[in-house]
Amino acid sequence: MVQKNQFFRESDQGRGVKRLHYPAESVNISDDGIELITAYLLKPAEVVCFDDDDLGRKEGLVIWSNRIDDQRYMAGIQFA
Repeated sequence: MVQKNQFFRESDQGRGVKRLHYPAESVNISDDGIELITAYLLKPAEVVCFDDDDLGRKEGLVIWSNRIDDQRYMAGIQFA
């Protein structure tokens, strides 16, 4: 079952830490991780965070990422 989610990354651009939010769809969720489809490239070893009603507040590490077409990527994230 596909669910709409949102993840964020924190970026320090010299003016303090800023949260950058990105829409995503979760394809597979378990206690250990999540598989996402998003329009944004996530790179292995990158840390992403979740804070929503479905997942709660979680942090995870991108384990793998693949382009699935010209506009979307799929990524596997292991929860910390």
